[in-house]
Amino acid sequence: MTISNSTVSGNIVGGKPAFEGISGGGIYNGKEATLTISNSTVSDNSCGRFCTIVSGIYNEGTLTLIHSTVSDNGPGIFNSGTLKLYTSLIADGCVGPITSLGYNLDQTGTCGLTGPGDQSNLDPRVDPAGLKDNGGPTKTIALCTGSGAPTGCTGKSPAIDAVPLAQCTGTGGQPLSLDQRSFFRPADGDRNGTTLCDMGALEATSSPLTTLNNLVTFTPLPATYRTSRDTTGCPAGYVGKFHFTADLANKPGSPPGKHLVTEVTTLTRGNLVLNADGGLGGDGATVTFGPNGQYTDGVLSAKEHVALPVTLCLKTFNQFTFFVDVLGTR
Repeated sequence: MTISNSTVSGNIVGGKPAFEGISGGGIYNGKEATLTISNSTVSDNSCGRFCTIVSGIYNEGTLTLIHSTVSDNGPGIFNSGTLKLYTSLIADGCVGPITSLGYNLDQTGTCGLTGPGDQSNLDPRVDPAGLKDNGGPTKTIALCTGSGAPTGCTGKSPAIDAVPLAQCTGTGGQPLSLDQRSFFRPADGDRNGTTLCDMGALEATSSPLTTLNNLVTFTPLPATYRTSRDTTGCPAGYVGKFHFTADLANKPGSPPGKHLVTEVTTLTRGNLVLNADGGLGGDGATVTFGPNGQYTDGVLSAKEHVALPVTLCLKTFNQFTFFVDVLGTR
């Protein structure tokens, strides 16, 4: 299971005697479960008087957090299973063994971070107001970009521009080009001329993407179509994969495009995009254009082309419909 681009907040568990002994708060991941949380926020979850362990996330199974923010739960994470952190911001601590994949921030120093780029015992300097509307469909927690920005901040968050571009990736190592709000990432958060990714769910000083369909052409290449019975990486019950490469071209006379992604608008028959940003996804999933062809500089000028490989997990071998929007900035 994957949770992406979401906020889990305001939940309470164990508030009545009938629920005595129950643990958790925001998310409980059981012993046999596998969960990935990507580009998401877990905040302001609590435990009633009859539950045994308070946490934003209680994990007994296998759980991976990527580019996510956990704050104001107390503690943020309780783990007795297998839990991996990557490019995430944990503001309220951990209980239990944690494996760091790098570039995480742990305010309390209780997560035992030992990966590259990790920061421990450090104030993350997030918005004192906590969850609020920072743009996008869900509430998020902003990073402080300086004193008084947002109100109450005392300085710039160390999470800003703390993740190298090579590590700004999703579960499959593909580039991760959007934050929880669907604002582009990476952005030059400290405005020093170097573009890097921020830790956590929100990318500071970023802005929304716009639809570029009328300025580009997106053409699947029939010569690349390939169907197989390989189900590696697909959920149980899927029968195979369909692979293809699409060509994106910027039309003559169109302005240069940046931060290019595709967003799935229609994918039928229960099929899923295997190489979607943040993990498996259907309608609403995004796939980022990596640096290839004439897009190696991150700018697609008029008449230039870039390729996008796509792999779908097939629920059946029947005909299906697949449509996308092309998003980016100009």
